[in-house]
Amino acid sequence: MKLYKNNKKRNITLRLTLYVFLIMLLTQLIVSGSMILVYNIIPQSRLFSVEYYNFIVIFASSILIGTLFARLFSKSAVNQLDTIINAMEQIISENFAYRLDDETVRELGEIGVKFNTMAEELSSLETMKSSFISNFSHEFKTPIVSIRGFAKILLEQDLSPEEQREYLQIIYTEADRLASMTQNTLLLTRLENQHYVYEKTQFSLDEQLRKCVLIYEDQWTEKGLAPDISLAEITVTANYDQLQQMWLNLIGNAIKFSREGGTLGVNCALENGKAIVRISDTGIGIAEDKLPRIFDKFYQCDDSHSTSGNGLGLAICKKLADLNGYELTVTSVVDEGTTFCVTIPAKDVISAKADRD
Repeated sequence: MKLYKNNKKRNITLRLTLYVFLIMLLTQLIVSGSMILVYNIIPQSRLFSVEYYNFIVIFASSILIGTLFARLFSKSAVNQLDTIINAMEQIISENFAYRLDDETVRELGEIGVKFNTMAEELSSLETMKSSFISNFSHEFKTPIVSIRGFAKILLEQDLSPEEQREYLQIIYTEADRLASMTQNTLLLTRLENQHYVYEKTQFSLDEQLRKCVLIYEDQWTEKGLAPDISLAEITVTANYDQLQQMWLNLIGNAIKFSREGGTLGVNCALENGKAIVRISDTGIGIAEDKLPRIFDKFYQCDDSHSTSGNGLGLAICKKLADLNGYELTVTSVVDEGTTFCVTIPAKDVISAKADRD
C-alpha cells in the first residue's frame, strides 16, 4: 500500500513537471513564431538579428530553468495534496478525532483550517449520535424490563385481585410510556428531515392555548395548581397541529415539575408586533449548568428520574420552533420555577386585541 502511494505521488509530480514544461514550450513557440513573422515582414528587423538569437537562447534557458523549478516546487504541492488525501482517508475510516497539526495547517492555509473545523463538527455529531443511541437504548429497555418482570409475576404466582390490578396498572403505564417514547422519536425523526412548514392556516392563538390548558385540566387540578391565564386575542398564520404540539409539551412539562399547590402560568401578549407566549411554573427549577442541554434528545435534568418522561418533549419543541422560524428561550431559578418563552415573528401575526383572562 505504501509503495502504491509513493508511485502515485511520483506520477503526480512528473505530470505537474511535464505540464509546466509544455506550457513554457508553447509560450516559447508562440513568442518565437511571432518574432520570426516580424523578422520576415519587416526587413529592418534584421538589424536586430543578434539580439533576436540572444533572446532565443535566453528563452530556451528559461524553459529549462523553469521546468527544474517546477520539479522542485511540485514536490511541495504534491506533498500537501498527499497530506490532505491522508487526512480525508482518516475521516472516511471514521477517525473523527484526527486533526492536522499547526505546522501542517500553516502550510495548507485556509484548507487546513477548514479541514480541522470539519473534523471538529463531525466529531461532535458522532458524540451526539453515540449519546443518542445509548440514551435511547436505556430509555427503551427500562419499560420493557418492567413489563416483562410484572407479566412474569402475574403468570407464575397466585395473586389477589388487588395485586393483579396493581401489577396490570404498572404494565399499562409502562406500555403507555413505551408507546409515547416511540411516537415522539418518530415525530422528532420526521421533523429533523423536514425543511419546510406546510398547511399554514389562520386561527386564534389565544383559543388554541386555552384548549391546551383544558386538555390538561385533570392533571393540574389533581396537583392543586392555580392557573394564571392571561391571553391577548391574537390571530396568527401557522401550522395548527405543530403549534399545538409545542404548547402541549411545554404545558405538560410545567405541570409535571410544579410542586403541589403551585401556579401554572400561561401568558400570551403582543410586543413590538410579535406574539409572545410564556409558559411558567413554580417548580423545582433548572440548574444554570444544565440549561444549555435541556433541548438535547433524551436529556433529563432530573438525574434521579423521579419524574416520568423520556427527554424528547423539549427537543421536539426546539425543532418545531426552529422549523417555523420562532425563537424558543428559557429562564429558570432553582427552587423558584421555570419560564419558557416562544416568540412568533410579526410576519405571522394577523391581528391582535387587548388581553383577556
